[in-house]
Amino acid sequence: MNVYPQGALFPEALHRHGLAAYQIGEIDMALKDFTRVVSDYPKSRVAPQAYFMRGWALYMRGQEEESLKVCKSFVDRYPDSEWTPGVIFWIGEYAFNHGSYADAEAQFIKLVETSPKDPLADQGLIWAGRSAMMQKEYLRAVDTFSRLAKPIPPVRVWMRPASCRGIP
Repeated sequence: MNVYPQGALFPEALHRHGLAAYQIGEIDMALKDFTRVVSDYPKSRVAPQAYFMRGWALYMRGQEEESLKVCKSFVDRYPDSEWTPGVIFWIGEYAFNHGSYADAEAQFIKLVETSPKDPLADQGLIWAGRSAMMQKEYLRAVDTFSRLAKPIPPVRVWMRPASCRGIP
């Protein structure tokens, strides 16, 4: 990074440096790297991940409210990102853990509706149902949980033609 600070791969190298720093607990260094990627290289392919990783780093520093703002801003800025379903899920968890069950339910339903094929979608339904239960909205919780039941495709049974019956 020091040799080619203007190189084409610099934003990715800086981002990976931030990820490595995050992994070893150097949160301040990670936050600095992620912030620089977002501000200096907003069009780079790693900018979306760096954007929400700023939120995670802020959360790890104990700056929960700022972290939440960054994550909500990420969802608005990158609605079609591959990272968006996970960020929406985290926002829902945050709301649930802070007793904001209506907000949590809305986030989990948003995840399911915007990304129904994402691996987190079923978990989103479970947590949306739990959020409804915490609001004592039991019928809505049952309706939400029932969305988890998916139709099972019919089993095709193969039968031997009559002329083959009796032949082992």
